[in-house]
Amino acid sequence: MNHLTEERIYQHIFAADALNAQEIEHLAGCEECQSSLQSLTSLNRELIVAAQSTPHQQTLNSYYQLFEQIQTNPSILVR
Repeated sequence: MNHLTEERIYQHIFAADALNAQEIEHLAGCEECQSSLQSLTSLNRELIVAAQSTPHQQTLNSYYQLFEQIQTNPSILVR
């Protein structure tokens, strides 16, 4: 069997498309395909963390409203 294509590995990781028996067998013995799979799996995990770390627009709007209330001039006590 030829190496798994990058597109096939993408389908497996990002679209949850299960590998067939031939692909699994090839992957078990091919370091190049294992490396590609591992790299894309790591990328997928990082993308999940990035998505979870991004605040919702409603939360950002709340922050922006709070920012407008921040006093920009020094208070009398600091002068």
